[in-house]
Amino acid sequence: MNTLFRSRLGWVLAALCIVAAFAPLLNRGRLPVGAPASFDLPPWPAEMGGRALRPLPLYSRGAEFAAGFPGKIQAFTDGQCDCATPFSKARIQTGWRG
Repeated sequence: MNTLFRSRLGWVLAALCIVAAFAPLLNRGRLPVGAPASFDLPPWPAEMGGRALRPLPLYSRGAEFAAGFPGKIQAFTDGQCDCATPFSKARIQTGWRG
């Protein structure tokens, strides 16, 4: 490794690696290339599995969670099954890394 940094090419290569390592930090807080200026959330689903969905009010814990959620949450039922759908404009951190 000592002989690598004796040449100018070795120093250029090392400098490029350092710049490449820090390049993602330069784009923090900016929109990605090709991203729209505004993010519209998609419409709520109207059906699931061929059954029409009806909106439900959120339970108290769901309403508490929705108050701090960076998007919208809506609960639905098809008469047999209840589900909740979150839509978010922001990246959401979860503990699961599947």
